[in-house]
Amino acid sequence: MKEHDRLYEEAKESGNHCEVTAHYYSVMSNVIDTYFGGNFHFASPDSDDIYLEEALLRLHRKIGGKLELQEGVKCLDLGCGIGGVMRDLAPTKATLTGVTIAPNEEEIGFSFVYSKKIRILGNAEFSKMGISNCRIHAADICDMKCIVSNSQDAAYAIYSLKYLPKLDAVFKEVSRALKPGGKLAIYDLIKTPSYNEENLEHRKIVEGLEYACGMPSLHTAEEMQNAAEAVGLELIETVDFDEKNGRAYHYCFSQSALFMWLITSPFICNF
Repeated sequence: MKEHDRLYEEAKESGNHCEVTAHYYSVMSNVIDTYFGGNFHFASPDSDDIYLEEALLRLHRKIGGKLELQEGVKCLDLGCGIGGVMRDLAPTKATLTGVTIAPNEEEIGFSFVYSKKIRILGNAEFSKMGISNCRIHAADICDMKCIVSNSQDAAYAIYSLKYLPKLDAVFKEVSRALKPGGKLAIYDLIKTPSYNEENLEHRKIVEGLEYACGMPSLHTAEEMQNAAEAVGLELIETVDFDEKNGRAYHYCFSQSALFMWLITSPFICNF
């Protein structure tokens, strides 16, 4: 935690959270793989009897459906981590290219993808198996030199834009990478209009999240929309799944007695 604290304080001073984010995921990637099935984000389930894994799978499929992923479609996973979402969307047969800022996640991701029998694009080791539609690159999503301009039909960002202090650069890069008419889907934590900066409890919750994950100040939906429109992207649809499903985004976690005990245990608090 000392290293995390140091990097987080440096990030707050410099405004650049790349190093603390990369460190966080370098430390957490194996945990995310082992205990969270490769996906470390929340999803609001549409019924009480659904566990996190199924809620996430349904969310990912909804995103894939909105982006019309199918064979012949090229799609970017912005901030892909170790490839959990790519694993769930691989059956669409779309060509999925993941970008992660943590170099070790590229290696873990390939291993994870292989262990789950997910397809990897351009990997000679798997070409003999006829596996060909997923690949992970280690790069900054604000500067994706590995991605050719106007080459992607779609892109999605799941819990990744919250790590960027400013959104201009990433939307500019996405706009560059997408073909004319290409679609972008974003699923993220944001501050809602009801957030009150003067409310101590509100600030405590939000700042606790920001510290734990090495994030800058959370964005609002308006900030995201304005940054997207500034580079010519047009809003098609917005959905609040908490409202639509009638359950909070953290439902699958907060309803788990084991998880709630774990995050308040002395072991975690003193780590």
